[in-house]
Amino acid sequence: FCEGYVREYFGLPFVRFLPGSIFYQFIEWKEEKEAKNYPGFSQAEYQLHLADKRLEEIRNLIDRGEEKRELYSKTLDKLDSEILQAIQAVEQAEKEGMNMYLSWQKISEHLSSLSLHLNTFVQRKIPGEIFEEIDDANLRVEKYKHDIQKHIWYSEDLQTKRFVYSIPFPAEYKLFY
Repeated sequence: FCEGYVREYFGLPFVRFLPGSIFYQFIEWKEEKEAKNYPGFSQAEYQLHLADKRLEEIRNLIDRGEEKRELYSKTLDKLDSEILQAIQAVEQAEKEGMNMYLSWQKISEHLSSLSLHLNTFVQRKIPGEIFEEIDDANLRVEKYKHDIQKHIWYSEDLQTKRFVYSIPFPAEYKLFY
């Protein structure tokens, strides 16, 4: 392994088949089938995992020197779709009365990570039209991140600040601030 590779792409899932492979349709079918097994925020987490896979596919296409714009375009559209499905899953859980504050924070952090990776791809030597595709995808990720900030409420005023606690077992607790 190249040490820079491990540092730059740590945490992205392994992909066996890339878009354009004859086996890729099987991967799509399998992922679609598996997505039905996850309710609520688990669905959002699974969709974000798939978004990471799309990101790794893009990285592999770049590393391979792939120049077919349609492969990038299709994969980036799927990345976009995975993000939207994750957001919709959390919105649905929120409509059902669940407190999804921490889930929105996790999605926001995940979108920051996706954007960071897309930025590293844009800095590499890639053909102009593929650069534009990746740059546009990054702008969409940043827009989603901005849009979900309405679900994450911040305030420096301790009198009005919202706190979320996870209490592991019943007991008496004191809060210090």
